[in-house]
Amino acid sequence: MSRLLLALTICLVGLGGCAIQTVPDSDSDATATPPVARPQPPAPVPAVHALSRMLEECRAQVEAQQWQAAIASAERGLRIDRREPELYLLLAKSYWGLADLDRARQFARQGLRYVSGPFSPVAADLNRLLAVIE
Repeated sequence: MSRLLLALTICLVGLGGCAIQTVPDSDSDATATPPVARPQPPAPVPAVHALSRMLEECRAQVEAQQWQAAIASAERGLRIDRREPELYLLLAKSYWGLADLDRARQFARQGLRYVSGPFSPVAADLNRLLAVIE
């Protein structure tokens, strides 16, 4: 019996080192940690707004006769919407401003493919520019 008692004592002493860690209730306010606020990524800008900003920027550059900057802006705009006729008009005007008549003609003709109708203001501007170039 003494061996049995000795074995039980050894087991109990061995188990004493394996203490169970308690986790506090989630309902207790004293130990609760506030949730970590994670920064939210900025909302993506819809393509329509990006294109509008690009067109405004490009128009201003054409008005200021900043031909290279206008070309770069219009090309960025075409990456957003390849079918926007006003971008082709602005490209044609910019190349015309640089005296590159072949490219001006090419972009004016491309723009006419995407106009909404023959009586749209962009179509009229493209046709006027073509008449001057040719």
